[in-house]
Amino acid sequence: MEYPADFVVRRVSKGGQIRWNCARVFVGRALVGELIGFEPIAEGRWRVWFSFYELGEFHEAELAIRPHPPSRPGVEEVRDRPAA
Repeated sequence: MEYPADFVVRRVSKGGQIRWNCARVFVGRALVGELIGFEPIAEGRWRVWFSFYELGEFHEAELAIRPHPPSRPGVEEVRDRPAA
């Protein structure tokens, strides 16, 4: 799996976590062993990707990944990740 050069890339551990500045952040056990990409979007905020699937937004201050709220019925939102 390759991500654009400006992404920070982490591998998900056996416990479903990644390391971020010596802290552990839970991502999910379904992604164990996979590489996920963190796209910088603002100071201390990152958009989190697995391949071309957007997982949510990571907030360094909270050490948490927040999923995006579901879209409204009948409204489709498509977000393309930058090409590697």
